Amino acid sequence: MRFATAFMALILSLCAFPVRAACESFVSAQAAPAETIQSDTGPVAFASAELASDKAIASEAAPTDDSLPASAVIVPASLTIVSAGLRLAVHEPLDGGVRSMVSALPLPRYVDVDSYVQYLPSAMHLGLGVVGVKSRNSFTDRLVESVIAHALCFAVSRSLKYICAAPRPDGGSLSFPSGHASLAFTGAELMRYEYGTGWGAAAYVCSSYVGAARLWGDRHWFTDVLAGAGIGMLCARAGVWLREPVKRWLGIREKRHSSGVEVAFAPVIDPLSGCFCPGVQLQF
Repeated sequence: MRFATAFMALILSLCAFPVRAACESFVSAQAAPAETIQSDTGPVAFASAELASDKAIASEAAPTDDSLPASAVIVPASLTIVSAGLRLAVHEPLDGGVRSMVSALPLPRYVDVDSYVQYLPSAMHLGLGVVGVKSRNSFTDRLVESVIAHALCFAVSRSLKYICAAPRPDGGSLSFPSGHASLAFTGAELMRYEYGTGWGAAAYVCSSYVGAARLWGDRHWFTDVLAGAGIGMLCARAGVWLREPVKRWLGIREKRHSSGVEVAFAPVIDPLSGCFCPGVQLQF
């Protein structure tokens, strides 16, 4: 009963994302053509030079693709809802069958590496731009969206764990959803958004290993991992969506650079030993 109640609440909350995004897209489409006004002699255009200048300023100041289109949330929302429904409807045959398949594989002894690897995509999301990899936004923007996304990830996954109180395959509790998978896929989706498909694919491989390792270690059911992946991707998109409103609320203003942080490497001479040493300079 508790799981069914949590499942219905999850469906309602996840449906709000694409509905809200679709409404925003509709409003933007309706407001876009409003560049002329009507007078007694016919339509009169606004002052074109002033309008073009305003648009140019807005395009320079506004970050790219920080909206939340419906297409961006359909896949992770569907993944989360479907995994919760499968857990509710066919838990024994599906999750039990996957567990039997994994246990039958000739795998080496499980080592809990995934508890550390889960943080790798999130660390790369912040750190790659610092070492010179071109990112979509500055370090400050990446930091803000990361804090928001991971705070949402922790709040959503932990809340569902205590609401559902589902047993783990190894006899523990708080199984649904997988917190490790949620965290790993949050970082992976942020990586894909900031650095593109190549780096994003590498991050998704890393997060997929985390999910597979939770099955390998008998710590989670298959549907736990699927739900965690969907929640992580949703929280990442929500972090990007909420970044600019949170920055305005906190009064954060910054100069925009291509990567947000400039890194310079230069050899320096140690005044004591006279040896050459590597030097690193960071400019935020």
